[in-house]
Amino acid sequence: MTLTLDVSDAAARFRTLSGVGDNGVRYAAGRNQPGKCTRWTWLALGKDGQGFQNSTPLPSAVAAWHNAPAEHRHPLTEKPFAGAVLVFGPTSGPRWAGDENYPYGDVTVLDGSGYGSGDWQDWGMSATDASGVGVISRVTGATRYVQTGRRPVLGWLSSYGGAVLVSGATSAAAGSTTPLPAASTSAHQEDTMLAIRNDKNGALLGIGVGIVRHCPSQRQFDLIVKATPGNKAQHTDEATLAQILVAHGIPAAAVDPNWIVKNADKGSGADGHTWSAVGSLRTALGK
Repeated sequence: MTLTLDVSDAAARFRTLSGVGDNGVRYAAGRNQPGKCTRWTWLALGKDGQGFQNSTPLPSAVAAWHNAPAEHRHPLTEKPFAGAVLVFGPTSGPRWAGDENYPYGDVTVLDGSGYGSGDWQDWGMSATDASGVGVISRVTGATRYVQTGRRPVLGWLSSYGGAVLVSGATSAAAGSTTPLPAASTSAHQEDTMLAIRNDKNGALLGIGVGIVRHCPSQRQFDLIVKATPGNKAQHTDEATLAQILVAHGIPAAAVDPNWIVKNADKGSGADGHTWSAVGSLRTALGK
């Protein structure tokens, strides 16, 4: 019998669940194993944020799309329900030097908001690594599009890992929350980022999605980029570093550590300044 899941509360559950990564580590509420969007989506869709017994593999976001039955793959012109899964696809090639994750895509859980305009970029969703590496947050489609390095949107799913997703119905097959074997979601590392440059004023670190930090006392090699963890760091040029920052919601001007010092908030450490897209938005809104 096909498993049916009521996912009407999945987006909210996504932001508060304490999940176990495929590394065996339990992460605090609102935190995720960096780069594991497919696993955290699987956790959020299951009862009590503990996942479900999936019948098709989930090695990557793109695989989740292709493994779903055709009738459960929906175009952006169709209105999704709360709890549906939005899928971003692969890019045509590496988005920056050292990028090995471009083929694997990204998934988020829609929260049912932002449908009034008819534009998917206004849709609200819960996403991994959305307020820094390992930090779950609510974002809009437009924000997530930038955070993923402008991945194309494939559409949304009403089936994930072989389970049918519905909103407002009773979940079938009660008790089917057997944890997913670690290998099922650990085949590919999704998007995380570390970009470092150094000058006489100190080191600049792009430490996560939409967050960059200047550390005057830290010294690193000049213009190093790395998709973390696991990929080898590579030297790059300033233009490429700017592209990386922009793809992660950080202004291109942030390649200059002096820009960080001028525009960032203090209080991120005794010797540093951190600029956050989230903090900047709150400041602009007077919050």
